[in-house]
Amino acid sequence: MTNNDIFYNYKIMNIMLTKTLKILALSSILTLQQVFAATCNDDIPNLTPNTRYTVHNDGTVTDNETRLMWKVCSQGQTWDSRNGGVCLDDLSSSTWAKALEAARDENYAGYDDWYLPNVKELITIVAYNCINPSINDDIFLETQSNYWSSSPKGEDLAWTINFSNGNRGEIDRAGVALSRLVRNTQR
Repeated sequence: MTNNDIFYNYKIMNIMLTKTLKILALSSILTLQQVFAATCNDDIPNLTPNTRYTVHNDGTVTDNETRLMWKVCSQGQTWDSRNGGVCLDDLSSSTWAKALEAARDENYAGYDDWYLPNVKELITIVAYNCINPSINDDIFLETQSNYWSSSPKGEDLAWTINFSNGNRGEIDRAGVALSRLVRNTQR
């Protein structure tokens, strides 16, 4: 093999590597877009349209049908009202007991009666016409996978909602999941 052959092979490998990296970068961008944008089916009724909610400028939203007030951001995140409102910081997963405790200790937007929703309350914000996430992502920002409910299932499990697909499930209480807090405005 001559030096010209080695140089030619190197050049071909470099071109192939560059094309592969471009393809990987493009697929990563597409994957990120899929993660952060819900896919919705217009043939299934939208039970959670934006008009169902009253959005407050303090990181809370009231469901006008259930009269429940929800935190827009998941636990661990901070609401920032600039630029139309965003959730900052990382999502914080915890065990079921820690999620219940954090809810009892929460004082947010001038209210101290926040709690971890039961499974029936949590189901009310599922958007069954959408996946990834199965929630109105105009209202509830950066929602991902499994969220705790306060509802136990037997001795060791608790009910959860998987907001990737809207399914109800259960997780061992010693395991970890995310949480979003709620308060009842009718109390």
